[in-house]
Amino acid sequence: MSRVHDGVDDYCEAASSPIAGAPPFTIAVWYKPTTVPAGYDGVFCLSRSDARHYAFVGLTDTGRPYAEIATPTLVGTAIAASALPAAAWAHIAGTFASGSSRIHVNGVAGPTDTTVLSPAGLNRTTTGALWHADAGGRVIFAPGRIGYATVWDAILTGQQLADLAAGAAPDKVQAANLVGYWKLLGAQSPEPDSTAAARSLTVSGATADTTDDPPIDSTAPTTDLTGQTRTTISRVPGWDAFDVTITANEPFVEYELRRVAAATSTRTEGSQIETAVVSSTTSLVVTVTDDELVAALAAEGANTVKAFTKDAAGNWST
Repeated sequence: MSRVHDGVDDYCEAASSPIAGAPPFTIAVWYKPTTVPAGYDGVFCLSRSDARHYAFVGLTDTGRPYAEIATPTLVGTAIAASALPAAAWAHIAGTFASGSSRIHVNGVAGPTDTTVLSPAGLNRTTTGALWHADAGGRVIFAPGRIGYATVWDAILTGQQLADLAAGAAPDKVQAANLVGYWKLLGAQSPEPDSTAAARSLTVSGATADTTDDPPIDSTAPTTDLTGQTRTTISRVPGWDAFDVTITANEPFVEYELRRVAAATSTRTEGSQIETAVVSSTTSLVVTVTDDELVAALAAEGANTVKAFTKDAAGNWST
């Protein structure tokens, strides 16, 4: 289920108290463009009603996703290398700090813009267009289906963005920093905000599609790997192992560490480093040894360590 925007004048919007007063923040959305753009598409936008302060993700006139942030005097833009295909769901995210903006497409980090700027007082949320105060309203309308538009008042990690692109429900990813979450299911108008802020989006023209869903798996846990105690290891005693911390959004009873090609890799890819059944927990420190890494490298040749966890119901993280 999603909201269909016609690319002419359709949008969903809320104008209220600031949702994210200033960076850092992350915005993410699922988008299925109807066609390759003839012009620019504004897919999901945070903006300020009375001045040019905004941050948004959209598509260029050649179909490449981009993240842009602006103040009255500066603009920073980070543009992905490749265009999206038409009529296919894609996960687009922008991470915005005061000195950097980065585009992420389907869980893969793209270019970073390092313009130093910090928009303030972002009090308008729009899907399907960019609210541009200098232009006097909404511009660059997006033709396509839009769902699961979400805002966090923090920079998500690469693994968290990969989890979202793999179908994790946004409310299972760094929930403590979730400040805006609109599923855009088309069942209600206005479209409800699933956070306590309750900033509902007024629907203007965007119709409901009750059959075409973004690929969300609401049962899958999310898992992150942090706190690595050593960046290099060797055969030398004392330097031949490191600790990492596995954290999950819900209790897990089994984990698996795999050596994979990228944060977006699945549990069927790469080679296993170790696995174990554990007492139910949401956080666990484990030790990875040089022997385990060498064995995994010989089997696969991949260079990223990724954790997967299984909850008590048997659901593995993405």
